[in-house]
Amino acid sequence: MINDIQIPLNIIKDEALLDRIETRHPKRDFIEDCLGQNRAGHKGEKRIRYYINLLNEHNLQVLHSIRLPGYNTAFQMDYLLITQKVLIILEVKYLSGTITVGDPLQQCIQTDENGKERRIKDPLTQVKQHRLQLIRWLQKNFPHHIPIEYLIVNTHPSGIIRVVDPKSEYVEKFFAEERFPHKFQELISSYSQTVLSPNMIHQLANLLKKKNTELDSTPLKIYNILQQEVLKGIMCPHCNKLSVKKGKKKWGCTLCGTTSSGLPRQAIKEYFLIFNNPISNKECRDWLCIQSPDVVKRLLSNMDLKVIGKGKNTRYYPRDNSFFRS
Repeated sequence: MINDIQIPLNIIKDEALLDRIETRHPKRDFIEDCLGQNRAGHKGEKRIRYYINLLNEHNLQVLHSIRLPGYNTAFQMDYLLITQKVLIILEVKYLSGTITVGDPLQQCIQTDENGKERRIKDPLTQVKQHRLQLIRWLQKNFPHHIPIEYLIVNTHPSGIIRVVDPKSEYVEKFFAEERFPHKFQELISSYSQTVLSPNMIHQLANLLKKKNTELDSTPLKIYNILQQEVLKGIMCPHCNKLSVKKGKKKWGCTLCGTTSSGLPRQAIKEYFLIFNNPISNKECRDWLCIQSPDVVKRLLSNMDLKVIGKGKNTRYYPRDNSFFRS
């Protein structure tokens, strides 16, 4: 049983920001690169689901993208597999080219088809840190002696893994996606003692879901972009111009003629994604580039938002992050 695999909020926020900055903005290439990496990671996490569904483990609970408060900072696991014998942290990569690991300097080098090399984060170090943080979290929140293991899987169909040292831990821990069911079963078979009853597995899974906190950052702070650099208006989904205005009966693009009643709603959603702040009627009028307080009040009132304050101090904000995925 796998909890829902949703599009990460940071992907949705970066997409909104890119729609709202100039095409020649100096930070654009960097944001697009970050977005590309996050999309690749999400694609990999979706691909491994096929192999997870092949597992035939009784009372298995599979949690996706669990983010928990750590000792100094939060930590996030791509997957956590809860079995009666052991917990398994699954780190998922979507890396093309040749991935060279296990050298004396503990570097992870990615080489593309043109022979260009770049150093990437060492996944073994990363997953070991997650294991240590999970041990500490369990000691505080679920004090039972539970073995914790980890595996790293590369889901890119053409990715090649090269381990320099045959004695390196990478030999057993880092592999291509199709080997995952076998490696999982091999790991489970190495444990003979049952430490979690089906009821305890259910309790732990529910506790982890309850404590899970999705990363909710502000892209302007992440990329150091000023508020005045963000473009205002309502975007036309057809011609990608901020050229939508309200007609007598419909909202429509003044350039290509595309009409839709949902266009201002999407623009308001982008405001929340980019600024991560409540919005007032006046701020919404400024953001949408319209003058009518009554029109904006109707828009905001029909979006099922949380209302804060009264009168001129009334501000609106999403009830939860499901608003951005609707």
